[in-house]
Amino acid sequence: MRRGFTLVELTMVMVLIGVLATVAAPRLLERNALDEHAAAQSLRGLLRASRAVAVAQERDVCVLVAAATVRAVYAGPLGCDPARPLAGAGGQPELRIAAPTGLAFGGDAVLRFGTRGQLVPAADRRVTLGTRQWIVERRTGGVL
Repeated sequence: MRRGFTLVELTMVMVLIGVLATVAAPRLLERNALDEHAAAQSLRGLLRASRAVAVAQERDVCVLVAAATVRAVYAGPLGCDPARPLAGAGGQPELRIAAPTGLAFGGDAVLRFGTRGQLVPAADRRVTLGTRQWIVERRTGGVL
């Protein structure tokens, strides 16, 4: 009775593992880039939607930036009110984006859009995701 594997069998398994790793690794790396790109587009859309809501509803809207999430809320008389989120599209309870695995949001913690779409107080704001960066222009609220 033989026990164990022959050298040829072990070599074939190692070759098969190498081929699978060669095919799978680029797809995994590409997936991370796609996740980052999707989150970047969502962030840009959230900033623009928040500004549009502020103008359309004639009320201040805040974008709260944390490492793991970015969310949009209404501003009250005392400032940004996390208990009053903007409703998301399609009946979602709130307008929120989660950071992809391995990445974090950064930059200014709070962006407040006034009723005319401008930033309050009037100063350019910066939002980052990984290596990407957006500037929100103080006068127009436009995302650069």
